[in-house]
Amino acid sequence: MEEIMKKWLVTVLATVISANVLGAERRFLTVVPSWVDGNVDTKTVRIEEVGLPHGSDLPFYDGETKTYHALVPEGHDVTMWSYEEYSQANLLNAIENGHFKYTKVTDPVDEFVWASMPAENQFLAVHLDWLKYDLKYDGNGATSGTPAERTNIVYTNSYNLAAKPVRTGYSFQKWIISGQTPEVAFADSARITDGGAFGLTYTNKSVTLKAQWKANEYNVTFDANGGKFSDGTTCKTRKYTYGQAYGSTPAYPDPPGGFLPDGNCWTNAQGQVVDLTQPVLVSANHTLYAKWKWVGALRIDAVKHSDETGAEGAVTGSGSYSYGATCNLQATANPGSHFVKWTKGATGGASVSTDAVYSFVVKEAATYYAHFALNVYTVTFK
Repeated sequence: MEEIMKKWLVTVLATVISANVLGAERRFLTVVPSWVDGNVDTKTVRIEEVGLPHGSDLPFYDGETKTYHALVPEGHDVTMWSYEEYSQANLLNAIENGHFKYTKVTDPVDEFVWASMPAENQFLAVHLDWLKYDLKYDGNGATSGTPAERTNIVYTNSYNLAAKPVRTGYSFQKWIISGQTPEVAFADSARITDGGAFGLTYTNKSVTLKAQWKANEYNVTFDANGGKFSDGTTCKTRKYTYGQAYGSTPAYPDPPGGFLPDGNCWTNAQGQVVDLTQPVLVSANHTLYAKWKWVGALRIDAVKHSDETGAEGAVTGSGSYSYGATCNLQATANPGSHFVKWTKGATGGASVSTDAVYSFVVKEAATYYAHFALNVYTVTFK
């Protein structure tokens, strides 16, 4: 490496001397690589004058302002710029010691501006070190375990990403680089060999990893709570996604004897009514129960009603019934009268049957009216 460096510097020296002979009103800035702590490989660092193709010797004319741009190798960062007057002594020092003793110009960006032409030819160098970056974690709704930020990680360091965080009702899927397209993903506790995994540069020294989640599915059992569904079963189970509304549910079951539905709602194990239009917020398989209210026996009353004066009859079937029992009401007309219909709730209520015997399943207390009318006869005289 020392031999290569000597040859390279001698070549540059020859170029500088030749140029100085040709023109006294210009100076040359000879760009050279530099080292920091002997750990950074800067053989690929290049400096070019903004607006011009790359060249080792960049002419500088009187009255000009020059801007130089460093083409920074991957994984490196600009720590400062420096320059030193070109001389044979400095050249020999570089050959013997491997570097120049530059006048430091702290300017840790990739550009360096020289406002006026220097008095002598100069060596110009950009100083590099391994890039140091910050790693942040975005739990993206995590309820616990979001990792703490790490700062000043050396580009070449290898390490494992933090363990996955926890989010109620969700399963961790992966880490992604926040805001980056296309998506770059990392598994839980993935091994990072160097900062290149994140696409970092000296102008982008921070990366945020955002947790990605998948909502869990849970089994929800609908318990008839003493009643029965239409198919005779007492429980039905469906699968629902955490964070989404329950949506479709089984048809409400029939209640046990002596009970009626209390609002056609479902309760949790604590007896609290669950609003099924709201998201599922129980992060486990769970059971919902039909809600009933005790009404005891249901009273069914059968009442006779004369649609015309003189029309008479008798009714049977009144009494107390359990929910779901079958009630048989019967109307019997007196001679000279006939049965017309059964109405529910009132004499002017809806007609439910025109049969004298009316059978139905009791689901509520109610009053039924048997309507009677007089017979009409035709008398023929001969």
